[in-house]
Amino acid sequence: MRISQFQADSDVSIEKHSNVQASNVVPEMNHVLGSKVDEVKVGSQQQEQLNLRPKLNFLNALKGSDVDDNKGSKTLGINLVRNLHFASSAMTDGRVTVAPPLDMFEDGCELWKSTLVGHFVGQKLLYPVVNSIAKRIWGSYGLLDVLSSDNGFFLFTFDSVDHATNVLERAPWHMANRPLVLKCWQPNMQFLKDDLARVLVWVRLYNVSLEYWTVKRLSCVASAIGVPLHANHTTLLHKRLSYTRVCVEIDASKMLVKEYDLRCPNGLFITISADYEWIPSKCSNCNVFGHTTAICATNNIDKLKVVAKGKRIVGAVNSKSADNKQN
Repeated sequence: MRISQFQADSDVSIEKHSNVQASNVVPEMNHVLGSKVDEVKVGSQQQEQLNLRPKLNFLNALKGSDVDDNKGSKTLGINLVRNLHFASSAMTDGRVTVAPPLDMFEDGCELWKSTLVGHFVGQKLLYPVVNSIAKRIWGSYGLLDVLSSDNGFFLFTFDSVDHATNVLERAPWHMANRPLVLKCWQPNMQFLKDDLARVLVWVRLYNVSLEYWTVKRLSCVASAIGVPLHANHTTLLHKRLSYTRVCVEIDASKMLVKEYDLRCPNGLFITISADYEWIPSKCSNCNVFGHTTAICATNNIDKLKVVAKGKRIVGAVNSKSADNKQN
């Protein structure tokens, strides 16, 4: 009796345990199977949509249309708008030539008429630096956009010709202590850097007595190093007394003055030190700023002439040395 009772109890407990596991497993299996079924349904719907879509006709792709002529139904969502057209060309002296009409030329000029083109003397600045400085100092002048070219030119587009002209008339402009050469955009303009005989630089003058810290007297003091243009506001307002800061035009054909004497009315001499915030590269052969003597084209030509003059043919023997050997 006890054994049979124990077996009966065991069967009941096993049955209960199996029922509990089944109740826990079935929902999980249903969830998993349900998700798989859903994925199969979605996949079949996507495949059905792809099968229904006709292939894009190549001619319609060129036309910019997303409708296939053969099927007359929507295709892959490609929308290429044709915005160019064919223009006939001609032969001039054996070369293919195109000649846009005058109205096209004038329309193109209209787009760039309020643009200034500039470049820095020497190594160019990075575009993010120029873009940030230009928007900060010319934002109130109506600056719209800043563009750059691979050869170091920057294009500054303004909202009007008057604003662009106003910026040009307020030159010189400096960015990161480097002078920016600006000019108005012109049709058929080639982006080529011209070597400059004169550039504008900022200079700090030390040991200038306070009685000379006026526009008239600073003009006289700064003329020893170049042509003075203006002093900064901090100098004129006497907010910093350690040095005066002036913008001068220096000449490449003249010696760069870094120290000179200031003779006072009482006969006293004061030594003035000139600290140039930036000195452009200079060529002594050409007397211009923009490149160094080492890479000057004129210098390289002279070297080639010397090499060509002293060049010897391999295997040739100097007659004079040959005669000495025979003797």
